[in-house]
Amino acid sequence: MFYSFFFREYQKSKLRFFISSLYVKKGFNSLGIKYGDYTSVGLFASKTFFYRWGVTTQIKAEKIGQIKAAEKIDLEGFYNISPESTGSKKWFFIPQISYSQNGITVFSTSEIPLYQYLNGTQVGSQFQFTIGINYRFLTKECEPEIK
Repeated sequence: MFYSFFFREYQKSKLRFFISSLYVKKGFNSLGIKYGDYTSVGLFASKTFFYRWGVTTQIKAEKIGQIKAAEKIDLEGFYNISPESTGSKKWFFIPQISYSQNGITVFSTSEIPLYQYLNGTQVGSQFQFTIGINYRFLTKECEPEIK
């Protein structure tokens, strides 16, 4: 597995840019199946407004490799899996809006598919909408008592 994250912030304009990438190399499992390697790259831009509101946009590219079988394993016969109908390449646009106060963040995000190339016949990604609440707390180090 390989993960990288690059970040650049412009404090005066409250503007942030970051890039995130993930690569997962898969191996064969105990059934003799190797699911496709996974690659993802995301480009983000984020801006804070009025001290509490945040807007983030992301463009994400994703590639999933085709499934493979070990020798003498018949994926179609044993598991009803057609290797030709696995693997994909996709691009997404992901906007997000959030509001933060006292360690609590309420957010709404959506994943909108821009491009999809699916090998063979398989189900594609559809529009996804998410709302959520996030709570962050920080632990404070206590100062020693003076006796």
